[in-house]
Amino acid sequence: MRFMTAGESHGAKLVAIIDGFPAGVSIDRDDIAALLKRRRAAPGRSSRMDREQDQVEYISGIAAGVTTGMPIALTIENNALFQEAALQQRWSPARQKTTVPRPGHVDLAGVARYDSADCLVAAERASARETAVRTVVGGFALQLLAYLGVRVKSSQLTAAGQSDATAVIAQARDSGDTVGGTVSVVVQGLPGGIGCCYGENRLDSRLAAAIMSIPAVKAVAVGPALNTADTLGSQYTDNYIKAEKSWQRASNNAGGIEGGITNGQPIVLTLAIKPIPTRPGAESFDFSTGLPAAAPVPRHDISAVAAAAVVAEAVAAWVVADVLVCQFSGTTLDSLTRDLANLRSRWEDLTSC
Repeated sequence: MRFMTAGESHGAKLVAIIDGFPAGVSIDRDDIAALLKRRRAAPGRSSRMDREQDQVEYISGIAAGVTTGMPIALTIENNALFQEAALQQRWSPARQKTTVPRPGHVDLAGVARYDSADCLVAAERASARETAVRTVVGGFALQLLAYLGVRVKSSQLTAAGQSDATAVIAQARDSGDTVGGTVSVVVQGLPGGIGCCYGENRLDSRLAAAIMSIPAVKAVAVGPALNTADTLGSQYTDNYIKAEKSWQRASNNAGGIEGGITNGQPIVLTLAIKPIPTRPGAESFDFSTGLPAAAPVPRHDISAVAAAAVVAEAVAAWVVADVLVCQFSGTTLDSLTRDLANLRSRWEDLTSC
């Protein structure tokens, strides 16, 4: 499977095209709407989320609520205020360019990369607003996985090192600061034998790469990997033990993946999310004059951690679904269900000896 998104933070619409999604999957629009609401209503979001409704228009690839196997096209319309801004940005030669880059953002690097002389060219596309439509794409994958008995769940673990995110976010809002934190994503229901043992097609490699593409994510750990370097092999190895009628693992330090392939344990990922770098008083310069200047302070989230958890859930689901479709050459839900059931049976035979 593959997908492509288009659209900017203050553009008219966000767009996605999904290719290769299996036929025969009933899609619940309410479930996708609920997923978008979780992202939109997450603690720490900016006032923009009060204006966005994230209404999805499904254009192709679905008939009577069921995927056809044809390319799926969909859009999310941005708030009307932003559509007018987009019109001015695209067609008004007199529009003033933004020439003061914000520290911690793509602004100046984007000016260099795209030779645009305007910080907004890259910033508009790099904005986390794009993850709204990526969440919808992942919503399709979540529903496919549910039919296959696979569940993906996410949660916020910490906010600025504390467990009480609500209090930390409230304090940061009052002081004009922002909050980073950590997120957990857990995938359950996969037998051993899913993935690939070499190169960039390793399952852990693909998951890490996809999750690192989410704005503000600065690290991904598989299992308790952030502490792995401080342990000994005797403490880390997930030994096999006989439990009732099958062989099980005594621990899950590998995070459910060994050699790039699932080992029957839950896949456990931990993400580190940076604090939003937009804040009052950040020092910068105007590259059109070479003079010092205060960095712009547009509307921004106090914390993106809880929202990033929802996006990461969707992104991880897409990777796992794609690996299943590729491994089993699944063009329909029925064929995927049959082939995954065969692997589950083989895995049970291996571990029940």
